[in-house]
Amino acid sequence: MKELHQPLAIRIYHWVMAIGVFILTLTGFHLSQPFTWLSVSMSSVRKIHYVCGFIVLANLVAHISFYVITKTYNDILFRWNNFKDIPSFAKYFLFLSEPHPNFGKYNPGQRLIFCSWAVVLIIGGTAGLAAYFPEPAMPIIKLMGGMQVLKWIKYLTAVYFAATMPIHLFLVFTEDPAKLQAIFTGYVRKEKKE
Repeated sequence: MKELHQPLAIRIYHWVMAIGVFILTLTGFHLSQPFTWLSVSMSSVRKIHYVCGFIVLANLVAHISFYVITKTYNDILFRWNNFKDIPSFAKYFLFLSEPHPNFGKYNPGQRLIFCSWAVVLIIGGTAGLAAYFPEPAMPIIKLMGGMQVLKWIKYLTAVYFAATMPIHLFLVFTEDPAKLQAIFTGYVRKEKKE
């Protein structure tokens, strides 16, 4: 029996976010410290970077709106009481315990990463928008500490994503393979209870 696990909207948001953040991270690192092997003009890289930035921010707004409108935000929100689940979660994912703890749709690690990504995208996106529109954003630039601090915020955003994407992939590949399939098809196979 198949059960809908990831609606089409979530799958679209996921893949737009995955591809967009991957390109943003690569182009961001290239803009910070150009790759010598890449023979693309910096102006082209900058355009790609900013277009992806706008797409990712619009996607984030749509993604959050979906959870609010459908009232399914409890599936994804990391709450303070999720900290109590971290030890059993860590034991299972580090292969120190056998039984799979039931955390609901997403485990505490996924919830923590998803929520932290939203916060980091908002901060990095604000820095990116301020860099793109420096004149009207001068109060925000001053509030954030100036252009140099803005560049550091954007750079640290890329570092954060580069560091947490492998963790996300590890959690995905050590989780139930049916859930991995759901991000492509939307469905998980469930055994019929008799």
